[in-house]
Amino acid sequence: MKIPEMVQLNERSLHANFTEVQQRYFDKLMSELEVLSGGLGFAELKVKAEAGDKEALQVMRDYIAKKEQIVEFIETKEMIEVVVPERTKRGSLLPKSPDNPHKDEEPDQDYLMPEVELTSPEKAVEALKQMFPGLNTEKWSEALEKGVAPAIKACQELGIDPERLVVHPWIKREALSRLGNTNTTHHGALIEEVVLPKLEELYKPKGIKFKNYIEGAMSDDNHLQMETEFAKWLTDREQEVDGDICFSAQILDLQQGFSPDATKHELSKKSNLMGSSCYLTMQMLLTQIQLQTKWEELHWWMSADKYDFEGEARFPSALYCGVLGVGFEFVSARADSAYTRCGSLVLPFEVL
Repeated sequence: MKIPEMVQLNERSLHANFTEVQQRYFDKLMSELEVLSGGLGFAELKVKAEAGDKEALQVMRDYIAKKEQIVEFIETKEMIEVVVPERTKRGSLLPKSPDNPHKDEEPDQDYLMPEVELTSPEKAVEALKQMFPGLNTEKWSEALEKGVAPAIKACQELGIDPERLVVHPWIKREALSRLGNTNTTHHGALIEEVVLPKLEELYKPKGIKFKNYIEGAMSDDNHLQMETEFAKWLTDREQEVDGDICFSAQILDLQQGFSPDATKHELSKKSNLMGSSCYLTMQMLLTQIQLQTKWEELHWWMSADKYDFEGEARFPSALYCGVLGVGFEFVSARADSAYTRCGSLVLPFEVL
């Protein structure tokens, strides 16, 4: 039995005058839709979902998202192929707006993003499975496409080379809580209790000492919170695919020399750029540790996090990490500071 929605999409495609390449891409999307639906149409999936079938509810959500992707492709003929960069690529800064009142500095050329080979998605997923036995990675390839394709599209819209993206998997909060045998899903507590010990193990064979200068202060909501926009983004990402992991793509050197406040000002003007959190940054290093192994390398602010050094609600300080001297340090500094060796990680994403 033919699925009515698929018949309609095929009929619409006949008027699109696809090239041979575009037709192959359309056929690929349609094949993915058919596999996703399990041979059921939207009406049938809706009936099952309304009957309380949680799996059917997730399938229906994925079905709607895939159908919307196909409709958009028929209308625009824009193909977003997920091509993951194999090596870091440096690029220019995001210009500072004339109305930005916050501090920035001319980047010190002695502190640049390292030019290194990147860990492939397959190897990164395997590495996480070794670190966290019981990790459900069955849907990792779907998570890769859903997490990275929007970032590539956002880069194209912004005129940023997608080759500058650093792609990496990360573990959802509920899964990380389960795997770490903790009783919290607070992002700061999970990083401190579960992720940082793993990261310390990775740095040890390299002869790099490890120090968390805000130990004990990461699990208190009054000390560490997410910016509202990032908190919503993270929740949406965790819900869009089954399993324990998601993928994201970050740009490491778009805001080098900007203070966190200056970065936030610039990103507020871009609907498809957002600051990154320690929740992603520390997990990025779990599988891409080669990005931060010595002093003469770019260090990173995490401007999507709020941190209050004095335990009040003013959040005057910002988190950053880097290999300072001979050791990796996770520390905080005043949010209005701008260092030539620091920059804020940026997440490109499509406005859905």
